[in-house]
Amino acid sequence: MELGFKDPETFYNYGVCLVNTGKTSDAKRVLEQLLILDPEYSDAYYQLGIISIGLGETEKAKELLRKFIEMDPESRNASTAREILKSLK
Repeated sequence: MELGFKDPETFYNYGVCLVNTGKTSDAKRVLEQLLILDPEYSDAYYQLGIISIGLGETEKAKELLRKFIEMDPESRNASTAREILKSLK
């Protein structure tokens, strides 16, 4: 990212790698940058929703997961997002 990449896929993959290595605050920053670059990148909303749950930001998580489902209701993660939303109510 520091080299100036502007490819949404690169941002997403980097953000997921950061999540998987436990660097959630860095992942959050990268995924938020991704949404500035491409606000239609639905999987970023899902990842940010999961991150928000871990940060105790329940209302933000709900908002992000709803946005993800709205944008991509047929995604492989959509059913998981729906279940998570049910558990957050």
